[in-house]
Amino acid sequence: MASQMSIALLSMAPVLLERSWSPWIYLLVPGISGAANEADPNGYFKPIWSPDRLWVVFTSDRNTPWRGHSAGAGWEHMKELSIYACRPNGSDFLVSSRTNYTQGSP
Repeated sequence: MASQMSIALLSMAPVLLERSWSPWIYLLVPGISGAANEADPNGYFKPIWSPDRLWVVFTSDRNTPWRGHSAGAGWEHMKELSIYACRPNGSDFLVSSRTNYTQGSP
């Protein structure tokens, strides 16, 4: 039985309302189609491959409260950042976080 190949793609996609650019990680599976959710308010920053190419590692402010100016969006979001890692297929999701702290970039 042949296994199905999937590809993790890093794309710099425009954020429609802010007219800025934001990194997106897409999992592409041949023969499967679907829409990306570009309305997600979470930020995902500086995704990189682990040296052994078995993990995608990135920084994110997902699941953190808004602590910024009254506009509700923008670069000035005072955020907690955590470092996340997952396999290219999205499995084995790991997080390194600390409340009220910025972990930085991988």
